[in-house]
Amino acid sequence: ETFRLVAIRLRVDMALSNSLMRVLVALASFGAAAAAGDTFSSADDTLLVGHLVPTASQDPRLDSNGWALVMHGVAEKLFTLNADGEIVPEVAQSAGKVSEFEWDIDLKPDYKFSDGTPVTAQDVANCLNELHTMNDNTQSSLGDIEATVPCDGTVRIKSTKATPIMDAVLADYVFVVYKKVGTDFVYTGPYKITEFVANDHVDLVPNTYYPQHTERRPIKMTKYENGAALAADAANLDIAFKVPVDTLDTLRNTTGVNVRSFGVSQTYMMFYNMAKTAPSPVADLKVRQAIDLAIDREDAMDLLKGGHGTRSLFPQNTPYYQDNLGSSLAKATEAGALLDDAGWTLDSSNKRTKDGQELTIELCAYEFRPDLGLMQPEIKSNLEALGITVNDRMTTDGTYLNATGGLYADDWVELTDRVAAGDFDILMWSQNVLATGDPAAFLNNFFHTDGGSTKYNGGFSSTNVDVKLDALNVAEGHTARVAATAEAHAAILAEQPVSHLVTPYWHYSLSDRMVTEGYTAYGADYYIIHAEMFLTTVPVPAPVAHRGCLSTDGAGATNAFAAGAAALLAAVFLH
Repeated sequence: ETFRLVAIRLRVDMALSNSLMRVLVALASFGAAAAAGDTFSSADDTLLVGHLVPTASQDPRLDSNGWALVMHGVAEKLFTLNADGEIVPEVAQSAGKVSEFEWDIDLKPDYKFSDGTPVTAQDVANCLNELHTMNDNTQSSLGDIEATVPCDGTVRIKSTKATPIMDAVLADYVFVVYKKVGTDFVYTGPYKITEFVANDHVDLVPNTYYPQHTERRPIKMTKYENGAALAADAANLDIAFKVPVDTLDTLRNTTGVNVRSFGVSQTYMMFYNMAKTAPSPVADLKVRQAIDLAIDREDAMDLLKGGHGTRSLFPQNTPYYQDNLGSSLAKATEAGALLDDAGWTLDSSNKRTKDGQELTIELCAYEFRPDLGLMQPEIKSNLEALGITVNDRMTTDGTYLNATGGLYADDWVELTDRVAAGDFDILMWSQNVLATGDPAAFLNNFFHTDGGSTKYNGGFSSTNVDVKLDALNVAEGHTARVAATAEAHAAILAEQPVSHLVTPYWHYSLSDRMVTEGYTAYGADYYIIHAEMFLTTVPVPAPVAHRGCLSTDGAGATNAFAAGAAALLAAVFLH
């Protein structure tokens, strides 16, 4: 119930701001479909999708591969986020709290993997335990976990961190459901992989053991080198996701290409490397605060042709937004004063120096998020105006070499290697901050000492922030979680391990026949391919009372019957 209240509130807040956009998209879709009259000719007609996100491996245990597999419609989680921002069951049926650190997860009956074998509680327990040992991101909200099978169809999760919102925690991409068959991985999603070429393309066919599989069509997802290349080929694609803002005017004037825009919970930010081996100037709080003040977020927003310049860690259309963080305009005078206080003063050539050394920053970004590259020169200009020397670095620009002294073929591999080596001062980053509908996942992952992604901010660790996040993790009820988020939010920004820049609008293009199909994107890029695509009717599952395990002495059966009866009475009352 705790998370349901949070989800409803978040859903309402986000829906109010997105409802007009949805109406306009629907009207545009209707008009274009009526004009084009274009449809898929047969069940074998392949949907062509172009994207920029690297897909390096089918192994869900490593890094963020789970996210890519979910995005492709191949993998699923126990719970997921729907288009309305609500947590809904996916492979699971329900979640029930057993004790402070234990939850029982009932699985949907008769659910199958794409090879036709049933999804058992033991399968799910095995994959959760293996994910825990191989991916640190599983520990951000739950700490250490142990999954067991107390009875058929139920998985019990015991964690060292308590949570009142287990369904939201399990909606994170890292908790994908899979089983291993030899060296291969088998999943449960609406599609299965027939051909996989790392960092090039993935061929998909409908999973014949998934409901309504006959309504789906084959898909070919191709990775493009950069946004310009993707946009240039948009007329030959059914979905081009996502296209750079500087290509929108051309695309809107291209026959058969239909541009769509939507607000996302993705936020563009900068992480400061405070633990660089050769100490970085950003290890000094005053330097980080000066850089944060020097950035003109309104100019960055203008470059992106939309969005919201912000210092808040969360978007404006959510209850977690903080509107008391000052102007999004640059404050160069205040920034300069902070640098003076830190001992970085202007010399005769208007360069900031200290003890004979110039204040030099390496500002890094990565190519498969083109918006970061658009903002990078503006941020460099803001900092240079203060007298800071800025070396801007973009992945695959030839300035960073691999272990053999050669150029990287893939920008994500280059980025992860650079991060692992700590070879950056500031890392520009894009992150879905509400991927599970609740702020705890993002905050724990990037700012808690136990977080799986603190490598991006130089291993940031703060006792004060940990205390605030621990309080958020156990807060129950919408009001309490909003208040606890605000406390953690303030504690994080007081130490400035990150500067948030813009909450953007994202853009993608559709072919006429995808307009006819009524396709809309949601969840940033977490669900480009999703189960509702191509369906003539989308089933709405009826609420199911949590079953749990029935005890042999009859008490469990009595409790289960009482719970079911209460659910039935509640449904009748609501009706």
